[in-house]
Amino acid sequence: MRQRWLALLTLQTAAVQVVWVGARVLAGLVAVEQGAGVAALGVLAATTAFPALLGAVPAGRACDRFGGGAVAVLGIVVLLVGTTLIATAPDLPRLLAGAAVTGAGSLLAMVGQQAVVAARSAAGDRTGHFSLVTTAASLGQLVAPLAVTGGLGAVAAAGTGQGLVACGIAGVVGLVAAGVAVRSAPRPTRAPRAADGTRAGLPAHRLVRLPQFWRSLSTSAAVLVTVDLMYTMLPLWAAERDVAAGTLGLLLALRAAVSVLSRVALGRIVDRLGVRPVLAGALVTGVLALVLLALGPTAAGWPAMVLLGVALGAPQPLTMSWTVGLVPPGVQGAALGVRLWANRAGQVSVPLVAGAVLAPAGFLGFALLNAALLAGAAVVVGTARFPDGRFPDWPTP
Repeated sequence: MRQRWLALLTLQTAAVQVVWVGARVLAGLVAVEQGAGVAALGVLAATTAFPALLGAVPAGRACDRFGGGAVAVLGIVVLLVGTTLIATAPDLPRLLAGAAVTGAGSLLAMVGQQAVVAARSAAGDRTGHFSLVTTAASLGQLVAPLAVTGGLGAVAAAGTGQGLVACGIAGVVGLVAAGVAVRSAPRPTRAPRAADGTRAGLPAHRLVRLPQFWRSLSTSAAVLVTVDLMYTMLPLWAAERDVAAGTLGLLLALRAAVSVLSRVALGRIVDRLGVRPVLAGALVTGVLALVLLALGPTAAGWPAMVLLGVALGAPQPLTMSWTVGLVPPGVQGAALGVRLWANRAGQVSVPLVAGAVLAPAGFLGFALLNAALLAGAAVVVGTARFPDGRFPDWPTP
């Protein structure tokens, strides 16, 4: 079947997200059981994200050399090892080691999956395929907490054993799907050879200097930073307005569900309306949502979450498609690695700066910073070049 690879990749992506998010939930539960405070939980989160800062670009290069599918298989294995280390960690140092291993595994798996889409999708199908895969990832993220905890607070009775079993089952499903896909995958497209016979792969600093490439990176980073800050800010908003924890959970679930829906038929919407109106429109929608949250009444949280669901759902697959269309086929994995590195750098640095500078302003300061980031990204998209309203596609000789 022509699209068999896409069905296998979709299944694999959802399964990997169950393991990845489940491992993060387990890590937090184990840390709390061991008496970890706020500082230790912060170190745990940073340890999980740190491997991407060091390994994102090398992981992308490995995808270009060996194929994204093979890298994804390795990533799933590493992710399962890390999850086991987390669930069985007797103390904080070994828990941190497990968190670092899961961070490395998720990096390899996600870059590998994205590289498969980049390599096997025609330019006209790329946005639709990225939308499908990221929708599967969102569904996996929704399922993971329930699968790990048994749902609705059952974790205290279930302990970590149930979570480990759930992650293990999902990991095996993902590993089987990835292994079947790798066996039928074509050989990866290598970078063209230079005149001296060596591979002409572009180093990361030259990728960043390609025309328009920085635009896709900055837009992607602005959206991912907003996602991270939202999880930090919304509890603060709820506390300032005396919103119950259960209501807060429903608001977050509404945002996640709308993000999933916003990716359905996204490729067709882009084909009809063009890239610029869809991507810039989603970003402007996010600006409006954050202003509404900051300045509107408490009840405005519900429509704001719907708007944020669109703003944070549609741009991710669109920026993936934009990024890989700006580079030659032989370095698309490296380009996706650079994109992931930029996302992680923003996700680490912006919250630290915002917390140090804007903490006295409360939720209003964080919301306005977020709105400014998305507004800046909208300007970047509005001034970018999209031939015939479509994403660019690297010219082939």
